[in-house]
Amino acid sequence: MAKPNKTYTVGEEERIDAVDRYPKGERPFKICKSLGRSRVWSRKWIGRYNDSEKSSKTEWFRDESRAPKNVHRKMDSGTEQLVITVRKSLIRQISRAFPSENRKQYPKFGYFLLFSDYCDF
Repeated sequence: MAKPNKTYTVGEEERIDAVDRYPKGERPFKICKSLGRSRVWSRKWIGRYNDSEKSSKTEWFRDESRAPKNVHRKMDSGTEQLVITVRKSLIRQISRAFPSENRKQYPKFGYFLLFSDYCDF
């Protein structure tokens, strides 16, 4: 199971203890009741232990990251570079087309054109 010379958190020790007791014939209900845990919790950790026996995972009792494995909104680097290039190009075009005295600076957003000088509203 786990190596005896390592130090574990309280939660890890609890998981190791629960899984050690299960193969010895103790019923999951009794294990959960003595630890103050749910049956879902015991099934989760017994399942992780059984999966680790099939694979080469030795630290089945460690918490796994809950972060998403894939970021679905992330652009690939080619598209990201294209967006950056287009934005820089537009900024250059705007700065050439409109002199700086017709732009107002906002601390959070940078420069904006004062459209009231160019459009009738």
